[in-house]
Amino acid sequence: MHIGEHRRKRNELRSSKLSFFVTFIFFSLISLIIQSSQIYTKGFVLGVDSIFHMNRIYDVMMQLKSGDYSYFISIYGFDQSGRIVNAAYGPFMAYFLGVILLISGSWVKFQLITSFLINVIGALGVFRIAKKIHLSDLVGISCGALFMSTYFLASWNYAGSFTSVGAAVVPWVLYYGIEMVNDGKRDFSVLGLGISMGILIQTHIFSSFLVTLALVPFVLYSLITHRRKSIFIIKILISILIAVLISLNVFIGLFQLMNNNNLIQTAPRNLYESMINLSSLTNNSQVNIGFIFAFLYLGQIFITILHWDSTNLLVKIITITGAIFLFLSSSWFPWQLIGNLLPSLQSTIQFPSRFQVIPATLLIIAFGITVNKWESKLGIVTLCVFSIISITAAQNRISDRMTTWSSNNVLASPNKLPSDITPEKMREVLASSNLNEVFSFIHKGTPDYLPTKKPLDNIEYEQADFYTLYWDSIINQNSFFDKEVKDGKLIVRWISETEENKVVPIIKYKDTIIKMDGKTFEPETNNLGAIIIPFSKGSNMIEVSYRAPMYVITSIFIALVSLVAFCFLGIIRLLVI
Repeated sequence: MHIGEHRRKRNELRSSKLSFFVTFIFFSLISLIIQSSQIYTKGFVLGVDSIFHMNRIYDVMMQLKSGDYSYFISIYGFDQSGRIVNAAYGPFMAYFLGVILLISGSWVKFQLITSFLINVIGALGVFRIAKKIHLSDLVGISCGALFMSTYFLASWNYAGSFTSVGAAVVPWVLYYGIEMVNDGKRDFSVLGLGISMGILIQTHIFSSFLVTLALVPFVLYSLITHRRKSIFIIKILISILIAVLISLNVFIGLFQLMNNNNLIQTAPRNLYESMINLSSLTNNSQVNIGFIFAFLYLGQIFITILHWDSTNLLVKIITITGAIFLFLSSSWFPWQLIGNLLPSLQSTIQFPSRFQVIPATLLIIAFGITVNKWESKLGIVTLCVFSIISITAAQNRISDRMTTWSSNNVLASPNKLPSDITPEKMREVLASSNLNEVFSFIHKGTPDYLPTKKPLDNIEYEQADFYTLYWDSIINQNSFFDKEVKDGKLIVRWISETEENKVVPIIKYKDTIIKMDGKTFEPETNNLGAIIIPFSKGSNMIEVSYRAPMYVITSIFIALVSLVAFCFLGIIRLLVI
C-alpha cells in the first residue's frame, strides 16, 4: 500500500511537471505578445527609476567582467563615486542581474530578457498556487495571465521600478501560506518557505515586509487549528532561520551601515497622492487599477460576503487578506491623516499603491476559485475575456512607450532628452554594446543611502535639497577627475592650478578609507558625504577603498553558501520524489 501510494504521488508529480512545462510555454508566448512592439522596434524604455538601477547593475556587471570586486562601494557605476547602493538594496539579485547584463551585451537586450523573466516567473507563481488548490489548467493560466498584465508586475519594463522584480517572487512565497490552510494536516514545505522568503529579501525588502504581513492570517489559523502546535511552531522557526541565513548579508550589511552612518532616507512622498483609485475606468497604472481589476477585486469580495455560509475557509482567508491590503492601498484608507501623524511613513512606505501586489495575487486566485467552483461556462468565459483584455492593455502600454522611443524625446516620461544629444544618437547609445556610454548623457541625483551629518526629519530633508547638492558635488564635478579601478580600489587623479580646499566627487562613509601619498587621512565632507580635500598645485592622487568588518564579510559568505546549499537540497528533493 505504501509503495502504491508512493508511485501515485510520483506519477502525479510527473504529470504536474509536464503541465508546468506546457504552461511555461504558454506564459512565454503571452509575455512575447505583451513585449511584441518593443521586440519589433528594438527599443528601450528609460523610465523614472531606470537610470538608478542601470547604474547599480552596471557596477556589479563590471565587477564580474573585470574581476575587481567591491561589495560595498560603487567602483564603476554612479560616476565611480564610491557611494553604497547594492549592499543596502537587493545585493544578490543585483549580481544575478549583472550576470544577465554581461551575457546580453546591450541595454535593449537586457530589458527584453529581464522583463520576459519577470513576466513568466510571476505568472508561473500564480499558476502554481492555482494547481495547489486544484483549479483547472484553463482557470490557472487565466489567473497567471491576469497577474502578468498588472501594472506592478509590468512596471520594471514600463517604468524601471524594482518593485516589479519583487512582485514576481511574491506569489512563490504566498504559496506556502495557502498550502498551510489548504492541507488538512496544516503542513507546508519548511524548505520552500525559507528559500522563497530568503530570495525575496535578497530582491526587495519592502515586498518581503508586505508578504510577511500577508502570511500572518494563514499562519495564525494554521497554528490555532494544528493538532501539534509545538511541531508547527518549530517548522515556522526553521523556515525563518533558513530565510535569515540566505539573507544574512542584507541584515548585517544594513545594520553595519546604519549603525555607523546617518544615511539619507528615501525621499518623503505625499501618501495621499499615490493611493490606488478604484473608481477610475482608465487602464491600470500605479494609481489606477482600471475597470477589469476593480470589477474582479470588488466582485470577489462581495461574492464572498453574500455567500459567506457556503464559502470554504480557504477562500474566506484569501479574500479577507486580499481585501485588507486592497483597502490599505486605496484612497479609502486615511493616508493623509496617517502621514501627518507619522511623517516617517512618508519615506518608508512612500507609495501606498505598493500594497496592491498582495490583492493582485490573492484576489485573482480567490476569483479563480469562485469561477472553478461554480463550473459555469459563463464564469470561465468571463475570466478568459478579462485576461485577454488585460493582456491587450499591457501590450498597449509598451506600445505607447515605443511611440515615445521613436519620438524626438526618446526617453519615457518624466525624463527629458538632454540638449547635447540628438534623438538618433540617444537611440544608438541605448542599443549599443558600450554599456557605459548612456551614463555620459543621462544622470539622476538620487541621494538614497548617502551619509549625512545628522538624522533628518522630512522638513529638514526638503530644505537640504540633496538633489541639487548631488549634482553640484558629484555629477558636475566628475568630468574634471580621472578615475580607474585597481585591485577593487578607486584611484582618483586630477590636476590643480591652485592650492585650496575643494570637493572631490567621492562619497565617504565611516569605513571608507581615503589615502593620499600612501597615508590614510580623514577628509572633511559636505552634507551628503562628498569629500573636501586640500588641493596641491600640479598632480594630485587619492586611493579609495572600503574596510568591511570581518563579521560583515562572514555574513556574505554564510548567505551565499546557504543559498546554494538550500537550493541544491530543494532540487535534490524534487528529483528524488
